[in-house]
Amino acid sequence: MAESHPMEGQTNKKGKKPQVGHLKMVVIHDLKSDTITSMVEKNISKESIIDSDLSTSYIHLKDIVKEHRGCNSFDLI
Repeated sequence: MAESHPMEGQTNKKGKKPQVGHLKMVVIHDLKSDTITSMVEKNISKESIIDSDLSTSYIHLKDIVKEHRGCNSFDLI
């Protein structure tokens, strides 16, 4: 889980300005949707926007945060 903010003068392939502000790592024992949803509910603000890959494990994230944007993993770089 990471919080990011725009950085002046730097952009990625899409012209966006990424910067990681805070990073939190949590150990989980599986990649099931229920496990991931539970961790997000406990650790992420309901006003958050989540960018992720298209894993089916993230199917319920749209119900617990402001916005969930799934995209091809290569588009996130």
